[in-house]
Amino acid sequence: MSPRLMVGESEEIMNEYYLVISTFYDNGRVKAVMHTEPHGKRPENHSQETEDYDVYYDWFDKYEDALKFKNDCFKA
Repeated sequence: MSPRLMVGESEEIMNEYYLVISTFYDNGRVKAVMHTEPHGKRPENHSQETEDYDVYYDWFDKYEDALKFKNDCFKA
């Protein structure tokens, strides 16, 4: 049961999105994991660079697309 909404509030519809977090290390090692998270709208893709590795956060609407992307990370 959802909590009661206040006047002027609307209930945001939560959709399930697929997040692939891929990490590419300077030594050639690659790590990629996939998560499912609910959000009102698909979050923006972003990345983070560090001294020893780069991390990419890529969001997908479909499970199949996320899984293919995750598996393709290991072919880089």
